[in-house]
Amino acid sequence: MKNAVWVNKRVNKRVNKRVNKRVNKRENNKK
Repeated sequence: MKNAVWVNKRVNKRVNKRVNKRVNKRENNKK
């Protein structure tokens, strides 16, 4: 189970990069 958490953290980093791009676009539009 510890392994699954470790893998999830790595996957989340990749997913967060994609999400951040979308969020950044929204933040930029506000300015």
